[in-house]
Amino acid sequence: MDTEHKYRSADLMRKQNARSILRVIHEERGIYRKNVAIQTNLAAQTVTNIITVLIDQGIVLEQPMNIAGKGRNPFALQINYGGFYIVSVQITNFFIEVYLNSLDGGVRYQKYYEIARQRDAFAILKNAVSEVMATFKDIYTVSAIVISEAGIVIEDYTLGWQGLNLREALREFGTPVLVLNDVNIIAHYENSQQKEPSNFMIVKIGNGVGSALVLDGRVIYSSNHVSGEFGHVTAYVPGEKIKCFCGRTNCITKFISKGALKSRLGMSYAEIKEEVNRGKTAAREMVENIGPIMAPKLSDLIMLLDLDRVILIGDVVEDFEDIIIPSFEKEIQENMSFWVPFHRLEVKKYDCFPKICSSYAIEYYFSNDSGTQFLWDAYF
Repeated sequence: MDTEHKYRSADLMRKQNARSILRVIHEERGIYRKNVAIQTNLAAQTVTNIITVLIDQGIVLEQPMNIAGKGRNPFALQINYGGFYIVSVQITNFFIEVYLNSLDGGVRYQKYYEIARQRDAFAILKNAVSEVMATFKDIYTVSAIVISEAGIVIEDYTLGWQGLNLREALREFGTPVLVLNDVNIIAHYENSQQKEPSNFMIVKIGNGVGSALVLDGRVIYSSNHVSGEFGHVTAYVPGEKIKCFCGRTNCITKFISKGALKSRLGMSYAEIKEEVNRGKTAAREMVENIGPIMAPKLSDLIMLLDLDRVILIGDVVEDFEDIIIPSFEKEIQENMSFWVPFHRLEVKKYDCFPKICSSYAIEYYFSNDSGTQFLWDAYF
């Protein structure tokens, strides 16, 4: 008998059983051992043996449930999210912010780095991650590096690292690296907060325009990794012909983004806000046109994809909500068919960046076997 193969097979089976158990505990928080065995279709003794290891390693907690009535309160299982740590990194065109936080969102470290045009943005990123890893190497074990990047992740022209594979470039840290567009990572977080599968779209109007789609409770991706680039849909603006860096003409981002407002008005963003507040100025007129320019295209997507709602985020939305939202709602209603079950526009602000990254990391761990492998398998 091939003894080595026998041991490998046993190890693989044990890891697969552990993954099944962990997935059930994650999905059914506060579940009892008996129910874990039922849902995984594993023998009770197998479940007990694996859960004992999980508890000993601090991966799973078993705590009493507070149930009113006589007798002892039963003990239920849950993942110890507070016992595992990730480095969360937010990258924009202007700054890099780095956190060390637990999977329940608890922050242990935070540092902000400005990006100047003449500086090497990747060197700043690498040094920032290196600093936090070195500072806490003897205190916390980092299970993943989660990076949220504004713009198209695979080709960031603004930061000057076209074609750079961040996952490969940060491999030296010996920690799995998850990289996602900023709007998509918010879509994952928002989707995790829903009780039932739904169809919605997130549109960010900031320095550029980005979007993400969630259909039937799933964040939508394409094989080329560039789906959801709503900012590069062509806008119909009579008399205008503006070339975009993407090669197209009259992309929506060239009319409604923060960058477009500054460029077209020749003002700083602070000056634009002052001008808008003054009343009927060129700046206010341009902000008032955001709804009429964007809403027809958005209405087509709402109808085509059967969206329940659209969530608007970003500086431009937050700063000019009282102007933008009424015009958006008016334009969308005028372009909507009566049978479309569209409910509402929402304006949201997400100030919980570490929780957003933690939510995505947790989802990644439990949504596929390759994701689960890099965190839990080392304990078996």
